[in-house]
Amino acid sequence: MRVVFLSAARQVWGAEVSLLTLAQALSAGGVRTAVVCPPGELARRAPGAGVSQVRPAGVSAEGELGRVREAWQLWSTYAKDAKAGDRLVVFSYYLLGLAPVFAPLLRRRGVRIGLDFHDTLTSRKARWAVGAGSLACDRVIACSAFTAGQLAHHPGVAHLHRPVVERTTPTRSAAPIGAGVDALPTGAPVAVASLERDRRGTEAEPVGGAVATHAPPRAPHSTPRPRPGDPGEVATCSERDRRPGGGRAPAAEARREPGRFRVGIIGRISPEKRHELLIDAVDRLGGDADLVVRGGDDGWAGDYPTRLLRAGHDRLGQRFRMEGRVAPERAMAELDVVVVGNPAEPMGRTVLEAADRGVVAVVPDSGGASELVEEGVSGFVYRHDDPADLARVLDRVRREPALVSDMVSVAQSRIPRPAQYARDYLRLLG
Repeated sequence: MRVVFLSAARQVWGAEVSLLTLAQALSAGGVRTAVVCPPGELARRAPGAGVSQVRPAGVSAEGELGRVREAWQLWSTYAKDAKAGDRLVVFSYYLLGLAPVFAPLLRRRGVRIGLDFHDTLTSRKARWAVGAGSLACDRVIACSAFTAGQLAHHPGVAHLHRPVVERTTPTRSAAPIGAGVDALPTGAPVAVASLERDRRGTEAEPVGGAVATHAPPRAPHSTPRPRPGDPGEVATCSERDRRPGGGRAPAAEARREPGRFRVGIIGRISPEKRHELLIDAVDRLGGDADLVVRGGDDGWAGDYPTRLLRAGHDRLGQRFRMEGRVAPERAMAELDVVVVGNPAEPMGRTVLEAADRGVVAVVPDSGGASELVEEGVSGFVYRHDDPADLARVLDRVRREPALVSDMVSVAQSRIPRPAQYARDYLRLLG
């Protein structure tokens, strides 16, 4: 049997980290895997995850083809190589539009089709299209019960929370993160760093796979330090770390004094992630609280990153840092708490990654992220879209370090791991 992932992704964000983690676990279990996707970061990194065959579609420039033509090309690429017994996993929901066209042909060849569903559908058109297209799939595997509920009409819908690779040794790859921070196996290429712009419009210089200056480690404020392999330098592209003339500040000028309370939000820089909610909440905490934003633009956010940078500095001044995409092992470093702002997050793998690194998570009371935290036991929950309640919860994290330490231990014991996830995934694929 072979598991083939059909994806329209070029970059690697949280969902693609999950794909690669699953592919690695399947390969370790003796299952052959393949990825059909456009050329880009995902295609480059797939061999390092144990994918035995990567067949990128022919188009080389993003946007060169419209979505329908690109979807046709991806499906056609796989159809030419389909083998009896394949389990085809559609990994990008917009590819479902052509599923009813290709499904009959593929089924005659002995292929079973699954949909890996990890999105929140915000428009009626998208809900209708995905709902109709999913019926051409034998099975739907969603990343949370919240996400699965959008396709409750499908007779074969189920959900599995994504796994996280256990951090027992330092990460072997320095590939930048997006929404997820799992390491890839040795040999995975390092993707190009994203460039953040400061308010003067100048670009920060990429340094060592991240962006701009380096800041030294700081003492923790309350929660336990990340596990071995995590502490070290943090790449930043904060405007306050740049000299008036635009050059990078010396390391001494970028140092942070110990005792700061550092709130982090990690992942794509896009409006649905609710970065402004965190700016408001951290502003209410007072002068010893900082907000650290790690992640990059996914290409669909327009001028949102620029507006976010301006809003953060207007409200928080030097207490606001946008650090761009950082190496996986740096994603949680020197943070006291990680917050999920999106009230409709499909799952929120950063919650699990934070626990694995010894950092407590705070999540909204809605969406898939709320399924990963038991209030007061393995993390904290706040009323979604309520900055005052989020500030209240963050202040509790700051004031109760002993409770937070106990919560992290519980959260770590509940993290799904790749081997079992791969077995369950195969069972659901049939």
